[in-house]
Amino acid sequence: MSSDIHTPRTDIRFATLGQWVAAARRLDRRRCSHLRHVQIANHFTVLPLDLVKACDDETALRELPGICEALHLKPVRGRRGGTKWELVNMAVRNRLWQLERQRDLNQLEGGDNWRRAHA
Repeated sequence: MSSDIHTPRTDIRFATLGQWVAAARRLDRRRCSHLRHVQIANHFTVLPLDLVKACDDETALRELPGICEALHLKPVRGRRGGTKWELVNMAVRNRLWQLERQRDLNQLEGGDNWRRAHA
């Protein structure tokens, strides 16, 4: 049993956020058609929020909001509240903050201030 997630009406499968972003870019390069727009919407729909929250790939996290805007997945102003776009955007921001904070803590560990705080 594969842990890959399948995007309906495509042959796309992904297991990481980086693979999701790469697949979204592939969909964006397809010839403009109704099917392309349906596939893009389906691809965004199957993106699990847990995948974003657990991602350690900062490049993919930073690219995600931009690719979603480029694919016109961002709702218009005044209608973003409570949408999947808002949930994904906040999950990306929170995860980037967590990764940055962890990197900062790793740099501080063992320094004089760290020793004083943990003595």
